[in-house]
Amino acid sequence: MVRRKTKNKLIHRWIDPQCEKIQESFIAENLSELLGEGSKPSKSKYTHQRIADWCRRWLVEVINDRMETPEPVYDIIQDIDAQWDLHLFNSYTYEDLIKLDLSQIRLPLEWFVEWSNKLKDFTEHPHSQGPS
Repeated sequence: MVRRKTKNKLIHRWIDPQCEKIQESFIAENLSELLGEGSKPSKSKYTHQRIADWCRRWLVEVINDRMETPEPVYDIIQDIDAQWDLHLFNSYTYEDLIKLDLSQIRLPLEWFVEWSNKLKDFTEHPHSQGPS
């Protein structure tokens, strides 16, 4: 954890431990596959930690203007990244997070189904989403 002092308060920032990276390219078809894997109750090819990491790395590429991504897809990967962090912070103490194997943490499966439905809606009706 990195601690930085401001005038009135101490800011804490969790540094997510490294995980094995998913090597798939950052395209909607691969996101769809990962969301399908994430929604499996067991025997998924990828952990939720790895899926969130993949989304975070794609998000960084977009933020740093290294690639274009349609807004609905961007919204999904941004939400996955945010929800992973929020789930960790809302479910575990800092002391727990230090000790936990984050590859064993699972987000609610309904979230993956919801993200998958949003992505499917966009890919089936890309022009109804407005400009990206």
